[in-house]
Amino acid sequence: MAAYTLTQEVEKAVRRYAVDAFINYGRMEAAELLTGANIDAVPYSPAVSLAEVFQRPENTATFEAYGHGSREVHTIKAAVTALFETQPVWTYADLWSAVRTAGQVKGLAVNPSSFSEESFALALDGLGLHSPFLTREAEAASQAGNLGAGFLISRVQDFFIRTPAGPGGQPTLDIESYVRDDTSLSSVRIKVADYVRNARAEQNFIVRLEGFEASFKGSKTPIEDVFLFYDADFHYALLRAIVEGHALQKEAPGVAADVYALMATPGSALGRAVALYTRFKVLVLGGDFAETPAALRYLRAARAPQPGNKTPIGYVAADSVRVFGGEAEGWYDIPRKALSIGSRYNENDIAVGYVEFRGGHPRFKVRAPIHELSASNVRDVRSLARGAECKTRPRSEQEVLASRLEALKKKSSQGGRSMDICAEVRANLLEREEASRQKKLGMLGGTRWFYLFNDRLPTVTLGR
Repeated sequence: MAAYTLTQEVEKAVRRYAVDAFINYGRMEAAELLTGANIDAVPYSPAVSLAEVFQRPENTATFEAYGHGSREVHTIKAAVTALFETQPVWTYADLWSAVRTAGQVKGLAVNPSSFSEESFALALDGLGLHSPFLTREAEAASQAGNLGAGFLISRVQDFFIRTPAGPGGQPTLDIESYVRDDTSLSSVRIKVADYVRNARAEQNFIVRLEGFEASFKGSKTPIEDVFLFYDADFHYALLRAIVEGHALQKEAPGVAADVYALMATPGSALGRAVALYTRFKVLVLGGDFAETPAALRYLRAARAPQPGNKTPIGYVAADSVRVFGGEAEGWYDIPRKALSIGSRYNENDIAVGYVEFRGGHPRFKVRAPIHELSASNVRDVRSLARGAECKTRPRSEQEVLASRLEALKKKSSQGGRSMDICAEVRANLLEREEASRQKKLGMLGGTRWFYLFNDRLPTVTLGR
């Protein structure tokens, strides 16, 4: 008997937990099972039963079929996020009432009173933190500018709150956090190689600046030699520091404030460098704009500089003029032609010079002017186009060149070493280049004698 009863209990459990038990119950079982036990089975009731759900009227059967229901949910989401922009905390009842009130949300193309509460609940679920649509909906709301970047809607008991999103998309809930902007730190990716290179460049500039000050302080060493011993990177860094130092003075960033202080020191190398850059018109002064009205339209300044203004506000680079507009504007570029600055490839009839750095070592080179170059009188055409280092030229060529330039003014150079002759030639070419630049429109069409660090060398095509 015990075994028979156990069998009936097992059968009862199988029927009670069957997948279709709640469907077939009362329809497929014998009527007597519903009232009492018999020899076949013990009475049971399904473990799961149908829930009573809202059923749409028959005349709205196509509402979901055509996707109108999904569009209604998305429309309500847009309305909800717009309402949270005006008020960060809502109760369910107040929010639902505001969504259905015409005029509360501007721009709706439908009558909000026709919204169903079921669609409203789905919209809140889609914007809630527990929703599987969190990432998609948060991104869509952020891109639409509704919730604002980094904000979500969270439910705290009876309240729905516009909440800043922390790391990982989790809510940042705190006392009155809904009235504060998101202050969470965002990750920033930088290339380690770039960071190390920039850090070394700044340290390298400081070290080289100290060496420059020690070498050129006073008046024994010609300041023009800075064009020989320092490359373009150093010159540009020094020019930026000079301009920023003048503009911001003690508030200048980095070493610019120290540079500004050193410039005011009598006999400092920096003071001599400023004068050198000004003589060669590498530094751009405020008065340069006042004297060139066409350039004023490029200048981002509250007031136009006055004629004669000697304050450095920029410098001439290889392809543009770099101008510093203060902390607000920072550095920006204007065309070289705006300040009547050209390439100046019309070279003199004797020789031109320039400095080339190879492996960190400077080489003073000279070559014949472009219009006198010929491939017929030299074995290595490439050498002719590039020029040759002065000290490696035959002594006879050095003396002829110096004689044509009338460069040997010092008795110690006459009959002296090749190094001394080349130094006199370099000084003479720089002196002539400075004089050419100082003439009216000299930076636009003056005769070229020397190419500085910020000048592009011409591309030489040789004829025969």
